Amino acid sequence: MARRIRIWKEGGLYHGTLECIDRMFLLKPCAAVNNTIGACLGRAQRKFPIRLHSATTNINHLELVFSVGKGQLQNVSAFLQLFAGLVPKELNRHYQREGHFWSGRARVEEIISDTQAEKLLGYGACNTVKDGLVEKAHHWKGFSTNEALARGKRLIVSYIDRTLWWKKRLKGRTVDPSEYTFRVEVKLFPLPSWRHYPVHKRQAMFRRTIKDWEQAA
Repeated sequence: MARRIRIWKEGGLYHGTLECIDRMFLLKPCAAVNNTIGACLGRAQRKFPIRLHSATTNINHLELVFSVGKGQLQNVSAFLQLFAGLVPKELNRHYQREGHFWSGRARVEEIISDTQAEKLLGYGACNTVKDGLVEKAHHWKGFSTNEALARGKRLIVSYIDRTLWWKKRLKGRTVDPSEYTFRVEVKLFPLPSWRHYPVHKRQAMFRRTIKDWEQAA
């Protein structure tokens, strides 16, 4: 079956989902998985900037809410491709496995209203609560932007630039991978409908959203 043509819109708001192949628990919480997801997001965002609003893992999938800023139309597909390509390389190495990691390319849907955007923000943040994995969103130990959105915590992670490392190795040098460890930040942006609120107000609104979803769950 042919893939649906994606048409990005400048200023468009989107919800994306990437699912692990065969619903395998390849994103279950651990320090290596969390760091990899964060590093891959940061690296893809640094090379192909988009406005990332949230990102949260479950044990077998992850969800993103993002939008397209001015002059970023050409970045969206490249961002998704780079991020979805970097994660398998690192996590397959971590799990000592081979083969496909994702069940397919990211499933992306346009968000057509502010109400829907806020709903999906809360849905992603509390997805593990809905699935019965934890009682509270902050109990989830997997990768999540919840603390950054609720408390203003910066998401700075480290990664090994294996391309540089291998280039040095190919020259016959014995190189410690840690020599090529760099840091990158996952930058978050407020939802378009929340942009005019001060930071503390946005954080309070996000905490309220989480509380409402937890009560519903």
